[in-house]
Amino acid sequence: MKSELIFCAFASIFISVYFAYLYYRGGYHIWNVLQTFNEEVLEDPEFIVNLNTTESQFRVPNIVHLIWLHYYKYDFIHYICIMSVYHNLQPDYIYFHTNMGQDFNGSDGESKPWFQYARKSIPNLIIKDIEVPKTMFGKAFSEKQDQHFIGSHQTDILRLRVLMNFGGIYLDNDVFGIRPLDRFRNYTFTANRDCPREHRIFNGILIASKDSVILKLFYDSYKRYYNPDCWGCGIGILGQLAYRHYNLIHVLETELVYPSWKQLDVQLYDNYDWSTNHYTAHIWRNAWLAFGNEVLSPANIHCVDSALGEMLQSVYFANQTIPSCTDADRRRLLPRFLANKIARE
Repeated sequence: MKSELIFCAFASIFISVYFAYLYYRGGYHIWNVLQTFNEEVLEDPEFIVNLNTTESQFRVPNIVHLIWLHYYKYDFIHYICIMSVYHNLQPDYIYFHTNMGQDFNGSDGESKPWFQYARKSIPNLIIKDIEVPKTMFGKAFSEKQDQHFIGSHQTDILRLRVLMNFGGIYLDNDVFGIRPLDRFRNYTFTANRDCPREHRIFNGILIASKDSVILKLFYDSYKRYYNPDCWGCGIGILGQLAYRHYNLIHVLETELVYPSWKQLDVQLYDNYDWSTNHYTAHIWRNAWLAFGNEVLSPANIHCVDSALGEMLQSVYFANQTIPSCTDADRRRLLPRFLANKIARE
């Protein structure tokens, strides 16, 4: 009897430590989410989906969704990315959801030309007006954060609404398309880990049918547990949903997101084979700029000697000859933190 009590005590301690670890890794009220999600949703015939379908018709429409709010500047990298989506992913349509009107008239005069170039080049690009939420289901956005932070929260929920309305493929605006995603379009929900072998799921690339159960559960989590000062809450919640409802989500390791934000020296600035085993790549545009690197443009991308450079060049120069570049210009275009590393060595 005494040994049984000791065993139960140790078991209780282990379980407590384990779930404390999950809370620490996932954070963002994950445990509350998992405790209180309405299990009846999973028994509702309207939402039950057989992932092992043999139907020839894809469950996910071949529509790419991009969301653009007026806070941001549309630049050359965004142009390259949307052109890569058009040429390499070969979607039936690209829905460009924005609050900037059909003419894409923003207050920033520099943001307009690159989008207009894309618009003239992509015949199946459709602008769709979108209403930006003023609150998150009645909860105010943080007054301590800037517009870009708030905008990220607004697009977090808008991407789910768009997918629940249409189904399709949601991409962040700095995602580079490499090859078609048809392989994943018979699953009701596909996403990539935020980092390899971690439980968090990246929400910047989502492939989903409009009737996906995970979409509904993910959407409901924002109604109940929104934290206005939390950056990246969604990836933790989605990771825990994937852990609990593993049969309702197709989780990829590196096919859609490689390298991760923890591997920036590999991803953007090394010469890895980006075109063979991957379908999309996150350019991490903001990380490039945050390190104080030179703004990339048509005038300098031919000197970017890395996987990032190859991606940009493959779209912008296409079948044209890439201009030559001096060693001095190549060194100038080395990522700032990589250049510092080389100097130390």
